Formats: sequence, structure tokens, C-alpha cells
Amino acid sequence: MAKLVKEKDVKIKIKSVVNGEENEWKGEGEYAKSEGIHMIAYNDYTGNRVTKNGMHIDVDKLFLHRVGGVTSDMLFDVLADSIVSYRTFLVSTNFLLHTKCYEVDEDENGLRVHIEYVLHDASGQTGGELEGVQDIEILYNITARKPMVFRPWDEW
Repeated sequence: MAKLVKEKDVKIKIKSVVNGEENEWKGEGEYAKSEGIHMIAYNDYTGNRVTKNGMHIDVDKLFLHRVGGVTSDMLFDVLADSIVSYRTFLVSTNFLLHTKCYEVDEDENGLRVHIEYVLHDASGQTGGELEGVQDIEILYNITARKPMVFRPWDEW
């Protein structure tokens, strides 16, 4: 498999509502596109732990891979339910993920994804069933970070 090359830096906003509790996260990441699939890589922080995230966004499904403070793989696909192994420093459980709605919209400024889903927890650790909504916005047109310039010691 060929190495994927970053095409641009992006701004990311994720608004999440789970069982009525709303959270919003904003940050920056890296973007690439291959064979029609949008790929986003970014880091977030849970407490004092870093989680590395990768999203593969297709027209009909989204795959979210997380490793670190939160570790899980989630496939949001209205055509198929999937098993999610979800691990943090406090909770380790499996869910059945059912995607109720998945919509993607793209224009020259960015990409928007809307997902409605249900997580069924057979273990009972989280209260049985979690209803969720994710609104993800990826903005393409941001000013790229300036590369670091290293000067020889004698120029300091």
C-alpha cells in the first residue's frame, strides 16, 4: 500500500449529543483524499491522555479509529450494524452500533457529516442503550501553519 500524503491542514468541529448531554470539540487536523474517500487525522485529549483519531469518510459510511486515552473502532453504516469495542481507563465494554441516519455534504469550503445512531450495551455498564447524534464539520480553507525555519548557530 502506498504511503498517503497529507494534502492540507483542516479545522475540525464535532458537536455530539449522547442521551441529551451535549459536547463540542474544536481542533485542527490533516486531510487527504484517496479513491473518493476523505481521510482526516487529528489528536484530542481526554483528561491528561492523548487519543489519536483517524476518520475515513465515504459517501455512505464513516469509519472512526481511535487509539490512546479512548480506544475504539466505530463503523457508522445504515446498511449494517457493527460491534464496537470501547475502552478507556474507566470503562471497557462492547456495544452493538446501529446507525439510523448518515448524511454527507461537501462543497469547496469543506465537508459536513450528520450521524444519528444507537449504541446497545449488553453488559449494563452504561445503562443499556445510548442514543447519539454527531455533527462533524471539516473546513478546508484555512491558513496553513508556517513551517519551522532552522537557522545555523552562528546566525542567532
